[in-house]
Amino acid sequence: MSPRFTTTMYRSLFTFALTAAVACSNDQVTAPTGDHLDLQMARRTQPRAMVQVRPALATLNVGETIQLGATVTNGKGIIQPDVSVNWASSDPLIAAVSQTGLVTAVAAGGPVTITASTSGKRVLSGSAFLTVLSPPRRVVFMSDRDGPADIYAVNSDGTEFVRLTSGTTTNYHPALSPDGTTIAFVLNRANGFADLFIMNADGTDQVRLTTSAAPDYVPQWSPDGQRIVFISERDQFGAAGREVYVMNRDGSSQQRLTFNSVAEGYPSWSNDGAKIVFESDRDGDTEIYVMNADGTGVARLTNSPGFDGQPKWSPDGSAILFVSGRTGNTDLFVMTSDGAAATGIAMSSAEDQNPDWSADGLRLSFWSTRGGGAQLFSTTRDGNNPQVIPSGSGNNTYPSSN
Repeated sequence: MSPRFTTTMYRSLFTFALTAAVACSNDQVTAPTGDHLDLQMARRTQPRAMVQVRPALATLNVGETIQLGATVTNGKGIIQPDVSVNWASSDPLIAAVSQTGLVTAVAAGGPVTITASTSGKRVLSGSAFLTVLSPPRRVVFMSDRDGPADIYAVNSDGTEFVRLTSGTTTNYHPALSPDGTTIAFVLNRANGFADLFIMNADGTDQVRLTTSAAPDYVPQWSPDGQRIVFISERDQFGAAGREVYVMNRDGSSQQRLTFNSVAEGYPSWSNDGAKIVFESDRDGDTEIYVMNADGTGVARLTNSPGFDGQPKWSPDGSAILFVSGRTGNTDLFVMTSDGAAATGIAMSSAEDQNPDWSADGLRLSFWSTRGGGAQLFSTTRDGNNPQVIPSGSGNNTYPSSN
């Protein structure tokens, strides 16, 4: 006897057939069996037009490059060597790509999608995904962990810690050259006077640059690494005699730039070497000033109650990082190079001092008492998420990084 189909059974059969038809049209598996499964598998193994980018995944350090390639195939699986592609990055501020597929890692971040697309009515595209890492930066600093202050170096992740100077006198105010190979620093002699020296980044080959009978300190390199600006009391001993001087990197051609018989301090070059920013109390309060590299054209940049000082010009020339006491304690601030739009960053109730830029301008290093005692910290350019630079015991101050 033939089975009797009820209305409910007809509806179920119709629903199953419709589901199978939709699954086949969308090339999706919806529990098919038999011939339906064979049909779908055949469709899945057929070539399809596509763009394939190789390598599909990559990780770069900031500054590195990688060449990507794109292969275009038609619906028969045949490579189309004459079909060109256009390259694009989802975030060129992290990873930029040229129209030849060369990717340059600009800043830490990601993953960034690098897309290769064809032109025409039917656009095909393929993608690669890149992550950019920031390699550890080298940080030189002064510390009293072993007695008198000496100069040490460490990577920003706490690795490769090394002591660079030693002796019975103090060594301080280290400044790492733009190419990272040389350190300018102050050596406090046995007679109490401080002179400027340079040494290799590993602490070898110390060379004396100044021999005045008064303190010289706070050296800073010009962007090309050929000159050093510093503070000296050689013409009038004491705070009122602190003037800005400049010399060649070998100590020759020492020239005085300021003539005010007041306390000048912490000079720093602009990125093009044309100007020098510095602190001064020439108007009765310590504020930040700028002048031409020959000492002319002095202009005041800050005018707030309390201390504004320790300025550092950004590597791109657009901003000046500095320390201000306008909040009641010393905090980090950043302003445009003309002195406008001063904004507090990495604010805390602790004392923050002696900030410095990384060579790419993306990170800041400074020392702070926020951890209890003077310790090194690193943060992003906007001051978010300050992190300790592991540097061991003692008071660790005056960081300078690449």
